Amino acid sequence: MKELVVRLKIFLDYKNIGIIDLSVILGYNSPQKLYRLFNTENASPSCQIIEDVSNKFQELNLNWL
Repeated sequence: MKELVVRLKIFLDYKNIGIIDLSVILGYNSPQKLYRLFNTENASPSCQIIEDVSNKFQELNLNWL
């Protein structure tokens, strides 16, 4: 897993948010792209995922991520 994905996972664990919950929060029709992100080696999130996460979780420091 890339460091960005690992840090996103740390943040989600801290907030006690699972993949399905995140999918709902972000307004996605399906959690499929999030499953791929967290379960595919060397996957990187799309700019859209990063933007969606940063818009919903303003407390998340993108520099840390």
